[in-house]
Amino acid sequence: MRFQFSALPWEMLGRRPAMITLTYPGDWELWVANSRELARHREAFKERWRRKFGTLVGVWVVEFQRRGAPHLHLYVGLPDEVSDGEYRGLQARTMRRRRRELDVGKFEARKRERAPTGEFAMWLRTAWWEVVGSELAAHHGRGVDIAVAFFSSDAESTANRAKVAEYFWRESGKWAQKNPPDGFGSLRFYGRWGQKIGFNPVVSEQELDEQVGLELRRMLRRLQRQKIREMAERTGRKFNKRAGGSRGRDGLTVFDVDGRKVAAQLVECATAVALDKATTQRDPSSQSTHHRALSERPVNIYDLLREARREARRLAAEVVSEEPPDPFDEMSQEDRDMLEAEAYFAQLYREEQELEQAIDRHETRLWRQELARERDRKRYRRNRATGAGDGAGASPPAPGPEA
Repeated sequence: MRFQFSALPWEMLGRRPAMITLTYPGDWELWVANSRELARHREAFKERWRRKFGTLVGVWVVEFQRRGAPHLHLYVGLPDEVSDGEYRGLQARTMRRRRRELDVGKFEARKRERAPTGEFAMWLRTAWWEVVGSELAAHHGRGVDIAVAFFSSDAESTANRAKVAEYFWRESGKWAQKNPPDGFGSLRFYGRWGQKIGFNPVVSEQELDEQVGLELRRMLRRLQRQKIREMAERTGRKFNKRAGGSRGRDGLTVFDVDGRKVAAQLVECATAVALDKATTQRDPSSQSTHHRALSERPVNIYDLLREARREARRLAAEVVSEEPPDPFDEMSQEDRDMLEAEAYFAQLYREEQELEQAIDRHETRLWRQELARERDRKRYRRNRATGAGDGAGASPPAPGPEA
């Protein structure tokens, strides 16, 4: 799932991508009793979108709430029919809810936020309400939620689409919410729309020399470690150097990177390093580690990069200037909002990870307590049956505290 998300051409969603959430009423069993009904509702909604705005391009993901009710996340581009005023209203609504989530939590913040308004939002609410057929006023108001991905025009034009894919994957890759209730039936948890017009994973192949491939693999391994280290710092976990590693000549995958931009540069650098090493090995005179002058040393790309960094630090140390102004004070309000939104997303992801860890620890503790109580019961029954020790007159172990 993560590989497909990172390889999709997200620029096809346009300059205004958004996450649309479609939910069911409280008594959801009356409207979506099984997976077939859910798939029928999803396809009916797609068909209504096609008749109104044209072909729907994007990704859909199915998740289940704690009460067992399914809901759909749609990562699509808003149609051109959405006016600029309504889009700015959706931006303000999304930012307001994100700030409120930091204070009261995700679910409480959504409960306090009013339903989205505007011509497009009203069509969306009515379309989903009619597809489900609940005929409930509360469902018409709370059955749809819209959250935009960008909060300013600058972010729309300069944002890295690989970051957008990573954010969408984090929002959808919660496997704890992929457990359907008993009897619901089998189903696909995610899929995409727009395959016929090119919304498919972009995968390119290139044949490389063996040494070039090994050098490229070393570079990707270093890049992968850097991404894992950043993830560990963001989530507060301990960095594991062996995480994500591969053995021998196996390949590896690095996420959160725009491969279409850096792939050619990495291949070019790996080719240069492999050629440099091959030249050094063929020249016997270059095997000696003692050189009379700097010009006699073999040229290596890592030495050049190291020398460039050393020179940059030396030049920076020679520059004496006053304390630079705070760049945050010189930013526009839109840039500040974008930075606050990025900080919010990072904080939200850390909180979700901490909550999942706490739930896992609590479930593990309860399982161990139940295992210990069951072991004590078996020991008591065995001693009572054989009459060994004090089992004949001992009382059964007291039950532990309930969860």
